[in-house]
Amino acid sequence: MGNHIRLAGFYGTMDGDDPLVNRASTGLANNRCQATVLDSTQTRPALQVNTFANTAAANAFYDCILQSNIDLNSPVLEIRSVDGVPVPPNNASAPLPNDGYYVQASPGGGALFFGNTDYQTLRTNFEDRVYADGGSVEVMRWQPAIYYVRPCANPSGAGGACAAGDDATPTLVRQRLNMLGSQPAMVEEPLVAGVERVDYLVGLADANGQIDRYVPHDTAGIDWSRAVSLRLAVVVRETGAAGGTDTASYTLPSGDTWTCADSADTNACQYNRSLFSGTFNLRNRIL
Repeated sequence: MGNHIRLAGFYGTMDGDDPLVNRASTGLANNRCQATVLDSTQTRPALQVNTFANTAAANAFYDCILQSNIDLNSPVLEIRSVDGVPVPPNNASAPLPNDGYYVQASPGGGALFFGNTDYQTLRTNFEDRVYADGGSVEVMRWQPAIYYVRPCANPSGAGGACAAGDDATPTLVRQRLNMLGSQPAMVEEPLVAGVERVDYLVGLADANGQIDRYVPHDTAGIDWSRAVSLRLAVVVRETGAAGGTDTASYTLPSGDTWTCADSADTNACQYNRSLFSGTFNLRNRIL
C-alpha cells in the first residue's frame, strides 16, 4: 500500500524558534479533547500512538473517549493534520467560512485559528504569514483525528456509550472534528465493524530523511518528529459467528500475537478472522 498521510508538520515549533500559536477565539462545543485539538505546545506531536493501563487513564488523557467505549487491547492513534488543500483566497468577496479551525504556516512559524473572524484579526495584527512578494501563505483546514477500537457496534447507552446487551462486535472508530451548530466538536464515528486488534510499527528517519528503522509504537523514547512511515496491521473478525472455534494465532508486526482468547468478548472464539497489513508514508516535517 502506497498511501500517504499529510501531517501538519508541527512538533511544537516550526523551525525550532517560532511556535505554532493558537489564535482561536472559539473552543469546542462539548469542551472534550480540547487540549488534543488546540494544544500547540511542544508536548503534542503531529502523530502519536498511546497505550494506557486502564480505561480511566485513557479517558483522562482523551476525555472525548468514554471509558466504556475503548478496548485497551489496541492502542490509540492520534493524528493532527491538515487536509493539504489550500482554501480560496481570503478577501472581502471570498472570506473563510466560520466553520472550523484552519492553519497558516511557513518555516518561520504559524497560527491555528477559527474561521474568517480570527483570520481577519491575524491580518489586522500583521500575524498572517506572507511570501516575499507580500502574498498570503496558503491556509488549510485543520483535521485532527483520534482512532481506537470500541468494544461494541451500536452503543445504546447515554451519550453514545457502550452498554450491557449491546452488540459486542468490536469496531474501529475515530473522533473527528465536526461542527455542532455554530461550534466545532469532537464526534465519534464508526469506521469498520469487526476490527478487534490494531498494531503499529513506526518508521523513523535518519538525518537525511530516509527510513532508518521500524520500531513498535510503544518503544520508549520515540522521537515522533522523525516518524515518516506507519506500518499498520489489523485483526478483523467476521460480523456473524461461524459456530466453530477459531484456534489460530495471528502474529503482528510488533512481534505480539493475537488469539480469540485475548478478546474482551467472551464469544470471540466463535468467529473467523483475518490479519491485514499495510504501510503508509507520512508527510511529516523532520526537525
